[in-house]
Amino acid sequence: HGGAFRRGWRGTAGIERGLDTRTSIAAYFHSLMIENVRRNYGEAAVRRSIGPSLLEVAGSYSDDGGKALRASWLAAFGETNVRADAMRGWDGFISDRFVGGITGLYSLSVDQAVKLGRTVVPLHVDLAQIDRASGASNLQASGRASLSFRALTFTGQLDWSHTKAPGGSDPPDNLTATLLANARIGRVRLRGEARFNLSGQENDTRVAVIGEWSGKGDGEWRAELGYDKGLERGRAGLGYTRRFNKIQLSGFGEVATDGSVAASLSLAFSFGPRPAGGGWRMSSEKLGGRGQVMADVFMDDNGDGIRQPGEAALKGVPLTAGNALLESSTDEGGRATIDGLEPFRPVMIGIDTGSLPDPYVQPALPGVVVTPRPGVATRVALPMTAAGEIEGVMIRDGGNPIEGLALELVDAEGRVRATSLTEFDGYFLFESVAYGRYTVRPAKAAATALRLDPAFTLEAVPGKASPRVRLGTLALRPAPRGLASESATGEGKGARGPPADKTDGPS
Repeated sequence: HGGAFRRGWRGTAGIERGLDTRTSIAAYFHSLMIENVRRNYGEAAVRRSIGPSLLEVAGSYSDDGGKALRASWLAAFGETNVRADAMRGWDGFISDRFVGGITGLYSLSVDQAVKLGRTVVPLHVDLAQIDRASGASNLQASGRASLSFRALTFTGQLDWSHTKAPGGSDPPDNLTATLLANARIGRVRLRGEARFNLSGQENDTRVAVIGEWSGKGDGEWRAELGYDKGLERGRAGLGYTRRFNKIQLSGFGEVATDGSVAASLSLAFSFGPRPAGGGWRMSSEKLGGRGQVMADVFMDDNGDGIRQPGEAALKGVPLTAGNALLESSTDEGGRATIDGLEPFRPVMIGIDTGSLPDPYVQPALPGVVVTPRPGVATRVALPMTAAGEIEGVMIRDGGNPIEGLALELVDAEGRVRATSLTEFDGYFLFESVAYGRYTVRPAKAAATALRLDPAFTLEAVPGKASPRVRLGTLALRPAPRGLASESATGEGKGARGPPADKTDGPS
């Protein structure tokens, strides 16, 4: 007891009732120790789902007369996820979030996945405003984008903040840029961080490079170099970590250009229930405060996405969580546990296709998106399927190769599963194609632009007997005059023409 914040118990009781399939109401009672004062609150909330969104409105009243309102909106529009929150307090309302004179909190975040060919680029934008009783307010904005190339990932972020002073003399805006990079060179994992202060009073420019590599047994080395411009200080450090049956012992030493020396020794472990099979397990991660995923990887022979008794588990398959490459691979039973995931932030659990030993075995799905919860293990199934290739050469009816023609690979259900562009000599290739029946066709806009017959279709069936389908040299006829004219005016949908000639048969 004593100190700046005395200890004290906290408790919450609540009840929620559904009015219909889309609406529910809730009431709560909270008793919290905040800033050495016992504070009691009553809260009422209404939740309503509206189309692809969820709206919640709540009001709270404290026993000292303070009042607050809160509104939250979650929505998903295709690949776009949006969250908006607004909270406002009156009459000196104090809570865990309304401290230090804060009277208003407003935020908006947008997540969008953008596809660039086969690469998915996740984009994230945050806007926030904080109001205080003194009249000061702070406006913040940040944007983040990530890009991955096999074993190399980049994340760039811009952060901007503007402070409005109550006296009218506002300080200059702060703008910082951050670049994170992760790569693997042989056995060495490299991580780099560069943060630059572009404007404002903050002097937060620093650079750091960290290299990690495995030592003998269960040991791991860590080397770090860094420079902080604000402190005019360079530093170099070396550390060693040894794992003893899920218990991690780490030592680290550092020297700096200002003559300072530092050293640390730490022992870390946590334990919790096994996600599968019962019993308990130990981990170096904080299992209670982070999310976990148990992934099952298997050969999906019948293509239903569900592991059947005769379908084999796959060992040694490397996994990914978002853009991060994970250390662990699947065990003999095709299982791998992913610890340390950030709670309540959606992440895609997938397979590192660039590290698969067999190019003719590929994931049946791009991945599974999960929202981790603290201390709870989420189980996902990642089916694998046999894959092949489809190749050929596109030429005009007169024999000249067609360069830059966009081609589509359409499955038996009419979905476009992949796209490809012909090379300078007309060559095209669809890689990592799951076994099945497909149709190759030119993209309509590309065929129209090159004045080729858009009705061309050709069937290809990669399978176990012939995983690589060679379609040979394919001669595309010019678009019929009537069709070309209709296409130019935006009409003629559904027009069909004769198929292209094949100068070489598929093999």
